[in-house]
Amino acid sequence: MAYFHFLKGKDNEAGAISTLMVTPGDNDDDWMSFTVRTAKLGAHNYMNAVVTGGNGAKIGAGEKAQEKGGSIPLLYSFGKHHTLTLYLLDEDKVKEAIKTGKIAGTIEKGDYGDVQITADATALDAFMATPEAAKLFKVFIVLKKAE
Repeated sequence: MAYFHFLKGKDNEAGAISTLMVTPGDNDDDWMSFTVRTAKLGAHNYMNAVVTGGNGAKIGAGEKAQEKGGSIPLLYSFGKHHTLTLYLLDEDKVKEAIKTGKIAGTIEKGDYGDVQITADATALDAFMATPEAAKLFKVFIVLKKAE
C-alpha cells in the first residue's frame, strides 16, 4: 500500500506539483518526494517526476531514476470515482523501441541492462504524442482520492 500527497508547488516553481509518496511498513515507513510537472502531448497526459528526496523507497525504471535528481516519466489517466492511474515505462518495450530505431536511447550490457532514452526534447515530445508511445507504459498504481 502507498499513499500519495499532491501539493501545490512553491511560487518560484510555476506549474510544479510537490508530491510525497509514503509506503507504510511494519518497522518503519519508506518515503520519497518529487517535483512533478505535467504535459499533454497528443491525446496523452504525462508527468515528469523528479526525485527530490527520500529514505530508500524504490520506484522508477532502473536505479538511475531512483537517485535524487533522477527523472521518472509517467503516463497518467483519470478514471471514474476519483481515481488516478499512473503508468511507468516498461523497460523491455523501451529496449525494443530503441533497438528498432523508434526512439533514440542506450541499453546497458547484459540481460538486465538499464535503458536510457537519449532523444532530444523535440524528438521526444513528437514521439510521446503518438499512439505508439503509450504502448511503452504499464500500470504502476491506481490511486483513489481519500474523502
